[in-house]
Amino acid sequence: MDMANNFEYYSPTRVIFGKGTEQKTGRLAMEYGASHVFIITPVIVPVCGEEHGYR
Repeated sequence: MDMANNFEYYSPTRVIFGKGTEQKTGRLAMEYGASHVFIITPVIVPVCGEEHGYR
């Protein structure tokens, strides 16, 4: 059985890493016109809400 199928994978990804970078999430999401984000962090962070101007 031949498991070698041709494929193309394109995934433009921006990774932002470092202490306090989760605080930039709202601004960065707005730059891309995003309404939802996925954050991976070992710490529980408060949800950015309307009090920060993000929905």
